[in-house]
Amino acid sequence: MLAHRWLLAVTNRDVEEACSLLDSGARSMIKRELAGFVAAGLTRSSCSALIAFVHDDVLSPQARKELSASTVSEASVTGNTATVRVGGKSNSGIIRLTRTNGGWQISEVPLATSK
Repeated sequence: MLAHRWLLAVTNRDVEEACSLLDSGARSMIKRELAGFVAAGLTRSSCSALIAFVHDDVLSPQARKELSASTVSEASVTGNTATVRVGGKSNSGIIRLTRTNGGWQISEVPLATSK
């Protein structure tokens, strides 16, 4: 499943895979959410640099472990959009998907920006 592939890519620091699964809106959302970190000294704001930053500096080792073990508990498709609930032991979140000409892409991800 696409949502699980994205979580594994982030937890494994596979920045190319993680970014390839996001649509342009999701990449923009990540840039907005992490703008404070960019202002505080993160020197690059490309998708791959931001995903690497999330892996290295935002997610604790325990959070990465939980994310990699996350499961999809619910999925709902309405036309060209879908929502998927993913969760681990201590938290859950919604990943939104959009169907485009090239298939499904992630359009929104939950971000926790504290270690």
